[in-house]
Amino acid sequence: MSKAPTPPDDAHNPACDCGCRTSDHGHSKSDSVDTELERLAEDSLIDAVCKTDIGRRRALSALGRGTLLAALSAALPMTAIRAIAADDNLQPERRDLSFAFLPITCATPIIVAKALGFYEEQGLNVELLRRPAWAVVRDLLISEEIDGAHMLATQPLAGAVRDAIEPDLRLICMSNKNGSALTMHIDHKDNRNPKNWKGFRFGIPFDYSIHNLLLRHYLALHGLDPDRDVSIRVYPPPEFVANLAAGNLDGGMFAEPFNQRAVWEGAAYIHTLSRDLMPDHPCCGFVMKQSMVQRFPQTAGAIFRAIASAGLYADKKENRSEIAEILSKDQYLGQPLPIMQQVMSGRYADGLGEIQEQPQRISFHPFPQELMAVWLLEQMKRWNLVEQTTSFEDVASAVFDASYARDQLSAMGIQPSTLQDQEPRVVENTYSNSN
Repeated sequence: MSKAPTPPDDAHNPACDCGCRTSDHGHSKSDSVDTELERLAEDSLIDAVCKTDIGRRRALSALGRGTLLAALSAALPMTAIRAIAADDNLQPERRDLSFAFLPITCATPIIVAKALGFYEEQGLNVELLRRPAWAVVRDLLISEEIDGAHMLATQPLAGAVRDAIEPDLRLICMSNKNGSALTMHIDHKDNRNPKNWKGFRFGIPFDYSIHNLLLRHYLALHGLDPDRDVSIRVYPPPEFVANLAAGNLDGGMFAEPFNQRAVWEGAAYIHTLSRDLMPDHPCCGFVMKQSMVQRFPQTAGAIFRAIASAGLYADKKENRSEIAEILSKDQYLGQPLPIMQQVMSGRYADGLGEIQEQPQRISFHPFPQELMAVWLLEQMKRWNLVEQTTSFEDVASAVFDASYARDQLSAMGIQPSTLQDQEPRVVENTYSNSN
């Protein structure tokens, strides 16, 4: 794992809420790109004149970054340097790309980057392909029928240790944290203590998913053996609500908007948000083949910047209403707008007659955390989903490439304090509102 980059010299210059290093809050969505190019241009000019790190530090200490740049710009205008920084050798090697996604809120950054022009700003022409199931998306990427995919964060991790089929998958950018729930059939609204759920049938979206891991952890906390006392089966996320309503399932752990849709249909209540089981847990990310990242580094960088910028935009409270409208469109999630508004705002009906408030129901910070990846692998081992044949730390650093993301985000002006790894926090207390 490479060393984290040194924080910018002008650390005293505050960043605005979206992460760019500016005091002007009237900027457009394209400012993150402009900020990166300007930063590259400025650093290149300072490095060229100062020659060494010692010389750079002395000059910055004596004059300050702003004064030094002003003096240098008088001799060589920054417009010329910016033009050099933006020349063709930094442009994407491939511009026409296709990405697959599942119609869930976890895909928000990938979708918003298309709908609001973030891909276009990076010189990319992206076609989005909506698909129903995780295995379908995985197979499309492995066969190179698509260039990148919205995937469960656990998929490339499991593939790297499980067998030789998927060792080339790399998560370059996280798309979301939180955003799922354990939802139960409305018939169980008076039987909410998990200790009484022996014999229940649960749905999950994929064997190798945070949903399976959190559901198993939660059941085990309450004395149930997930492999013997209950039945857990995989269902494509779009099929969850219909199977729950038909009585084929007693409950399930799925991503939004299907929990809220089940409440909307009167078929279910939301028992527990996933964030209440594991705050800020990873869920989904954007995945490419490592070989493609290596062959087309400028393309990969442009993809990262577009998706990361879209995620940071979607994460802002003031943009959530706009995001809900985008996601509700038929070509994306195709859900009623009130459902999407409840999911994105965090103010939602729980199916038990109450309105809940949880602004962090889902978030969209793009930084992949390697400690979380290690925890995911350890949980897969705990439940006999994978065998440990190699170091989980090595797998985590290769698949959840935090160094790559840290460098990309730092170049975009994202504050170093937001680029740190984080210890997983899993709730260990048992259900306290039993009936």
